[in-house]
Amino acid sequence: MRKLLYIAVNLFFLLYQTSTVMSAGHKAGVLATVNMIPLYFSLHHGAMADYLGLSLSTYRVLHLEAALMTVLMSTFHTILALFEGPTFSWGNKENLYGCIVSGIHGYPAD
Repeated sequence: MRKLLYIAVNLFFLLYQTSTVMSAGHKAGVLATVNMIPLYFSLHHGAMADYLGLSLSTYRVLHLEAALMTVLMSTFHTILALFEGPTFSWGNKENLYGCIVSGIHGYPAD
């Protein structure tokens, strides 16, 4: 039930007042970033689970759901950005910082 609610809220914000597919792609990039924020709140799952008053297994499920939504939204955003055309420029700070964050996020943490 919680997972469906989480997906529904993300889809609502993705589709709310969205007139084109490209604007949905831009919103998906923002939502991916918003969904990524809770993933970096703590270095240890145990500390954040204790702070929120959740069991460690429940917090791990929430962490996984946020991570999956981040990946789905950023993938949707990237696919639509590729179809948008040759508007990508390294001089645009949003593009540069987006690639830096994506590279850091995709780097495996042992």
